[in-house]
Amino acid sequence: MLASDIMVRRVIKVKETDTVEQAIERFAAYRVSALPVVNERNEISGLISQRDVIEYIRNFDINFWMFQMYMPLPVYIDEEGIGSKWQRLAGRNVMEIAARDVATVPVDSKIEEVATLFGNKRVQKVIVERNGVLAGMISRGDLIRYLAECR
Repeated sequence: MLASDIMVRRVIKVKETDTVEQAIERFAAYRVSALPVVNERNEISGLISQRDVIEYIRNFDINFWMFQMYMPLPVYIDEEGIGSKWQRLAGRNVMEIAARDVATVPVDSKIEEVATLFGNKRVQKVIVERNGVLAGMISRGDLIRYLAECR
């Protein structure tokens, strides 16, 4: 079995010229947790995830997180609301927060190679490429469904 046999072919993606707001709109509209970032030739430039967005918003308030490390509280009232942080983030380019070191495999990779990549890199998604161009994507769930069908 090859990566191309279990990959999702219709991948929701963003362009490297898109904004974070456009990425978040796709997260919500398509209920996906990560989006490959591609250039105008559909070559893989990176991957932006919901976690990247949340981490970026969290890092807007370093004082809070430093305080929480030393004095954890169940409730924190942020002086700057998340809406204000969102406004600062929304217009930024996706490549400002996207991961550039992305787990990729060629379309003709064996499933075992994909499984090893999930285990070794501890990633949620693996991008499948053909000559550097986005061909599909495999999630851990896709791999688990394949394993369940093999019984």
